[in-house]
This record gives sequence, C-alpha cells and structure tokens, in this order.
Amino acid sequence: MSLGSERDNTDPCFPNPCGAHAKCRASGGHPVCSCIYYGNPETSCFKGECVETHDCSDDRVCKDFYCTDPCPGTCGRGAQCIVRRHVPVCTCPAGHTGDPFEQCRRLGPEELCDPSPCGRNSKCEVALHLAICSCLPHFFGNPVQGCRAECETDSACAQTQECRLYKCVNPCTDACGEKAECRVEHHRAICSCPKGSERDNTDPCFPDACGAHAKCRASGGHPVCTCIYYGNPETSCFKGECVETHDCSDDRVCNDFYCTDPCPGTCGTGAQCIVRRHVPACTCPAGHTGDPFEGCRRLGPEELCDPSPCGRNSKCEVAFHLAICSCLPHFFGNPVQGCRAECETDSACAQTQECRLHKCVNPCTDACGEKAECRVEHHRAICSCPKDFLGDPRIRCYAECTVHEECAYHQACINFRCTDPCVGACGMNAECRVENHKPICSCPKGFTG
Repeated sequence: MSLGSERDNTDPCFPNPCGAHAKCRASGGHPVCSCIYYGNPETSCFKGECVETHDCSDDRVCKDFYCTDPCPGTCGRGAQCIVRRHVPVCTCPAGHTGDPFEQCRRLGPEELCDPSPCGRNSKCEVALHLAICSCLPHFFGNPVQGCRAECETDSACAQTQECRLYKCVNPCTDACGEKAECRVEHHRAICSCPKGSERDNTDPCFPDACGAHAKCRASGGHPVCTCIYYGNPETSCFKGECVETHDCSDDRVCNDFYCTDPCPGTCGTGAQCIVRRHVPACTCPAGHTGDPFEGCRRLGPEELCDPSPCGRNSKCEVAFHLAICSCLPHFFGNPVQGCRAECETDSACAQTQECRLHKCVNPCTDACGEKAECRVEHHRAICSCPKDFLGDPRIRCYAECTVHEECAYHQACINFRCTDPCVGACGMNAECRVENHKPICSCPKGFTG
C-alpha cells in the first residue's frame, strides 16, 4: 500500500467541471468557470497575448487578444509608419512630400534645395535627383555640418599675410606699381622705388596724392582717391571687414563695416540665440519654456516629463529637477533611445520557453494542477497525471486510493488503484477469495498442496 494525502471531497472544482483550459474557482460552494483570454469557459478557452493595449509593447496594439502591428493599412501610398506609444505615426520619407495619410510624392528638382539641407557657408545643387552640398569658394570643411573660412580677419594670418576673400594671401600681390619694391609690415603692403631708380612722373598717383590707407587710381591724368571701407580718402581711410552682410560668415552681420554677432540684445532673458544665414533665431533651452523673445523660465517638475523626452518602452520620472528616463519592467537597453523586450513572441525564446510579459520563462510555471507532471513542447506546457493517478492534470491529479479501506471489501489499494488482490497471489490450480481486502488462497476440494 502507498500512503498519501486524502482528497478534499468538498472542493466544487474537483473534478474540474469547466471546459478545456478554463480556470475554476469556488464561490459559495459552487464552481465558477472563466477564461483568461477568450472562449467559452464551459466548453473550451483559447490562449491570447493581451486583454488591453497596454499589455503589449509600445509598438503594438491589442486586437482580438493578440498584440499586432497597427501600421498596415493606416498610412497613404509611399508613406512610412512608426508606432509611438501604441499610436501609428505616418510621415513622408526623406526626399518626399505630400499628405502621409493620402500619398507621398518624390520632391521635384526645384524643391530638393528649398529649404537647403546644407550647413552654413555652403551651397546646394541638384544632381541625379539628389541634393548635393558643397562649400562656397574659399571655404572648406563638411558642407552638411557647415564650412569654415581659412580666415575672417588679418589676425588669423601670419604677419606677412593679409585676409583676402577669407584666404591668407601675400598682400604684395598686385599692390605696387611697375618695377616697385614691396615689403609687408603688420599684414600691409609697403611699396617703394628701388634705390637710384627714377620715378615715373607721368603717374598722377605718384607720389601718393591720397590720404592714409586710401586707394589711388589714375583717371584722365588725375588721381582719384577712394576708401575700400570707410573714412575720408583725402585725409585717412579706415579698414573694415565688410560692406554688405553677405561679405560676412553666415553667423555674422555687417554693422559699421565690421562683421558682428547679431544676437546681443535680440532675445529675451534666459533664451539662447543661434544665427542661421545671418538671421538670429531665439529659442528656450532644454528644460525651459516661454516666449524666447520675452523671457524663458525653467520648467516646473510636472512639466519636465510632459511630453516625455524618453524613448519607447521607458518611463519618465523627475528627480533633482531633472527628467530621469528608465526602462519599463521586463525591458532593457538605453531608455533615452528606446528600451527593448527580451522577447515579443514565443519564437524569440528557446523551444522550452514561452514569451510572457516580454520575458522568456518556463511555461510549466503555474500551468498544471496539483500533483500533475509537466513537459514543454514547442513553447507550450503539456500537463499529465503520473502513472496510476486519475484527474484533470490542469486542475488536480489524485490517487484512486491511498489505503485499503477506500476500496470495496473485495479489493485492495495497490499502487494507488483499487484492484483484485487475488491476481498473481496464489499458486497454480489454487483458489482465491478476498476477506477484508486480503487474498486467501486454498486448494480446491480433492486437491492438496
């Protein structure tokens, strides 16, 4: 005889009165059947992945108890779809325009460079239906990020050079007259006639008829004096950097013949200023809000996470007046760029595991009933009762008996089953009868042994 626990005959869920895969619970002494996902609990239940959309990852929605991609059929022709927080967002891809919910079309050649995708001090041209960025003459660098000049003022050049058209060059080039000598002092060309040579008295600009730093040119045998930048050419000229704003780099404007920063005094308190194509743009810095032309204020704690700066499958919390991003439970990765799940479907797990709440787990956990055995096949738990046990393996397995007294008087409890104790108990030609669950062997009348 084997020993074990006695079954509870007061349990209304034993044996299970519900349908396949249904859950049974006792209520007021009566069984209550229910499905976790969907189906008829009195006949059969079916397993799903979700009940509500928040049971799914951020790029899925719950439909008919399964997590599905909401994008198919949502956007127009040629549009791309990205799901953010369960909501499909339709946009036209780069190089295209139109209504993404209707149709996106490829940009025409005249549209690819308007507005320009290139950085400052660069130009945009169309070739092979692509916007090609290149640096402006005398500038170099990355035309997408922005090109830079070799120089913007003489101070960026060696003492023997001057800044001309954003390049450091020899100031003596084309500065002096025929057969004149040239030397450079402080970025400026100094012209003089060689010792012992005769000067050309037919040149009305010799000796210099103009003021300091002025340019002299002959016109009708008379000197004509001009200033390149500003001043009185008859007395003295002053060197500047520009005449018009386009003479300056993209982040400067021409003010009184000098390239200056247009930002000071333009934006409000706490705002930041960025100059694009000579135009100052005022914005509030990260973590601030307000009118950047009046004043920016720091965001309140309740505003730092609304809208959330975090990636998908992450949460935003405020600490030390900072928005802190962290991955949701069962997700991992970079919460700013986006967290990912260990799995989204069973196929991402080993054959002996299933995907539950975005983690690969043993499907046998809590799958089978009391005293039942469990094995895994193709990500699914297969429940069965041990040998010689009875019952519904999804609810409870039990022995038919644990002691002889649980069987009829003419049977005995052998391996948890009520069986005839005479089987195999007596010798050849012997007779067997059962008394008090025990086999009694005897020889038939006229036989001995």
